[in-house]
Amino acid sequence: MPSRRVLLAGAAGLVAGGGLVADRVRLGEVDDWTPTADTWPLSRYDLANTAAVPDVSVPDDPTVDWTASVAASSQFAPQALVVDTDRVYAGADGLVALDRGGGSKVWSDERPVDTLARRGGRLFVAGGDGESPRVAARDAATGDTAWTRDLPALPAGLTVAAGMVLTTTRFGSVAREQDTGIRRWGGESPDLRAQPLVHDGALFGHDGYELVRYRPRSALDVPLRAVPPAEWRSVTQVERIDAPVGAGSRVLVPGTRYGFRTDAGAPAFRAVDATTGEVAWRAIRSDERDAFLGSRYAAVDAARDRVYAGVYRQWTSEPTTGERFRATVRAFALEDGAVAWTHEAGTGRFVRDVVFAGDRVLVATARDEDATDGAPGDVRALDPIDGRERWRVAFDAPARTLAPVDGTVFAMAGNGLVAALR
Repeated sequence: MPSRRVLLAGAAGLVAGGGLVADRVRLGEVDDWTPTADTWPLSRYDLANTAAVPDVSVPDDPTVDWTASVAASSQFAPQALVVDTDRVYAGADGLVALDRGGGSKVWSDERPVDTLARRGGRLFVAGGDGESPRVAARDAATGDTAWTRDLPALPAGLTVAAGMVLTTTRFGSVAREQDTGIRRWGGESPDLRAQPLVHDGALFGHDGYELVRYRPRSALDVPLRAVPPAEWRSVTQVERIDAPVGAGSRVLVPGTRYGFRTDAGAPAFRAVDATTGEVAWRAIRSDERDAFLGSRYAAVDAARDRVYAGVYRQWTSEPTTGERFRATVRAFALEDGAVAWTHEAGTGRFVRDVVFAGDRVLVATARDEDATDGAPGDVRALDPIDGRERWRVAFDAPARTLAPVDGTVFAMAGNGLVAALR
C-alpha cells in the first residue's frame, strides 16, 4: 500500500524548473505525521478527520479558567480553532494567537479566516472576504508572513501532509509546497469541496454527492500538475458535508439531506469500504419530505469500534410537535451502524461540534434564535458507554468549536469568545 506521502507529494519529484529527480520509491520512504495528543493542529485533529484524542486527560468538573476574543460578526460565519504546545489560534473575522496558559494575546491579524492548520513551526491560514480569498503561511510564534497565494474561491478545506498544503474550494483545489508556497498540482476538482481526508494510504475528496478515492500520483502524472486521477467514486447523495472521516477499513460520510429535494428515507450518514467504495451501512433516515436531516460532525472511538455523531432535524414547516429543531448525539457501531445510545441535546438546539477526548464525548450545542429554553450555548461531556451527561458549562453565546488537549478543553463561541475549560 503506498504511503500517504506518495499521494500528496507526487509532484515533489520535480525541481523548481520542472525536471524529474526522484521516483516513487524515494517518495514512499518519507514518513507521514501524526499529531501529538497534547495539540490540536487541524480542524478535525488529524489527517483522517477523526476528531479523537483518547489519551489525553479531560477535566472532571471544569470551570472557565480564562477567556479571550476574536472579531466575529455572525455566529454562522466560518471560524477556526487550533492549538499547539504554546499557543491557541482562533480565527473568524480576524485572527488571534493566544498564550495557551493564560490567554493573553501574542499577535493578531484583521483579515477574515475560514480555516487553519498548524504544522512545522508555521500556521497556515486560508480565508478572505469573498473578494480576495487567499492561503498564507505565517510564523506561528510571531505571525510574520512567509508566503501568500491567491485562491480561486473561499476555502472549503485545508490540510497539511507530505510537505504540501492542500486547499479545497468550490472552484478547484491546489497543493503547494509547505515551505515555499510553490504550486505543485491543482485545477478544477469538483470532488474536492470539503475538508480533505487522508486515510488508508490515500487522498479522499467529497463534493456533496460523491466520495472519491484518488490514485497515487506516478512519475508520469507529475509533469501534468493536475489533480490526481480517481481510483473509484461512491455516490453518497448528501448535499452538504464538512469532513469525511477515516476509521479502520471504513470512510464515514456524515452530511445533510434535504427531504423536499430528494426521496424520503434517504440516509444522511453512511459508511463505505475504504478500499472498494462499496457501501457498508446507512443510517439516519427520515420519512418526512419537509425536513432537513443532518449528521455533520463525527468523532471516532477506535477502542470501542464506535463513531459519535451530532444529528439534527429541522422542519421547513411547523411540525405537529411544535418544535422546529431537534438535535441528538448518537453512538453508532463502526461495523454496521447500529445505534448504541442516544443523547437528547434539547428542544430548539443545534449540535455544533462533537469530539472524543480522554474517554469523554465532548459536545458543543447552540440554542436556536427562536427558542427560549436553556443557555444560548454550552459544552457538555458525555459518557461514551451510555451517553449520560457528566458535566456541562454554559455560555452566553452559541458554542461552536472544540479543541481538547491534555487537561484543557478549548472552546469557541459564535460571538468570537475563546474559553479555556479546566
